[in-house]
Amino acid sequence: MYNTITLFVLTALVLTAIGCSETQKVYDNTPLQGSSVSFAVAGMGCPKCANNITLVLEKVDGVDAPTIDMSTGLVRIDFLGDSRPSESDLATAVRESGFTYKGIKNEN
Repeated sequence: MYNTITLFVLTALVLTAIGCSETQKVYDNTPLQGSSVSFAVAGMGCPKCANNITLVLEKVDGVDAPTIDMSTGLVRIDFLGDSRPSESDLATAVRESGFTYKGIKNEN
């Protein structure tokens, strides 16, 4: 009986540790196409949150005029000149600002 309980506890600990480890999705490094892109961000709760994301995104090469809709969690950026960031660049910037990048929103 003691061995069964020990095995159960160890299994629960291992499963908890696996579930708690944060894996970060790897995003494409290919420059984005078009003149703008929209993507989802989780965790924004106030105008200061939106401002933090805006300040970090403005430092990404090729990003111009980020606009953020806090009610939907969508960020739209226009591209500046011929330079284009990759999705990986955007995801990194959002993570650096303390929020969760959720991916590009298709604009069909």
